[in-house]
Amino acid sequence: QRRQESPYKDRKIYVEILILNEEAKFVIRDDGPGFDVSKTSASGGATSLEPTGGRGLILMRSFMDEVRFNARGNEVTMIKRRETPVNG
Repeated sequence: QRRQESPYKDRKIYVEILILNEEAKFVIRDDGPGFDVSKTSASGGATSLEPTGGRGLILMRSFMDEVRFNARGNEVTMIKRRETPVNG
């Protein structure tokens, strides 16, 4: 239902992906208001598996080597580094 209501129906999601030999970088941004990034700590932030939220942050930080947010909280940059260097 919400997808068909304003302002949600007009929002867009922007995805930028950069794949290099040594790492993959994913930048995802939306038109939404964002969230309060200060409520998540750099060391892990949300650690609750409660249905009210935080599970996405736990998953991102579990699988990625680096996760950062812009000040507004509507853009996330995730970096996954290759474990072993590629020769050549």
